[in-house]
Amino acid sequence: MTQAPPPGFDPRSPNLNPSNHMNMKNLVSAILITLGIVVLAYSGIHFSTPGQPVDFLGLHIATTTSHFIPPVVGALMLVGGVVLLLVKPKGA
Repeated sequence: MTQAPPPGFDPRSPNLNPSNHMNMKNLVSAILITLGIVVLAYSGIHFSTPGQPVDFLGLHIATTTSHFIPPVVGALMLVGGVVLLLVKPKGA
């Protein structure tokens, strides 16, 4: 005895779960909104990464490179996340 396929099932489709696209879109929009709020709340984010080490006269000197994410980027992430959340797919 076999079960009937679920509604919306298309064996030719590479994506066997039709709601997977919506879940991924919602996840990406939630991440963008969250990161945008965090960047705006802190008025930008400063962080450092390891830079090129310098060897001078037998001394090994470690350097760091400082980076800054401005609040404008946070606002763009927030707006992009909200737009992505509100836009309906073409097929719907």
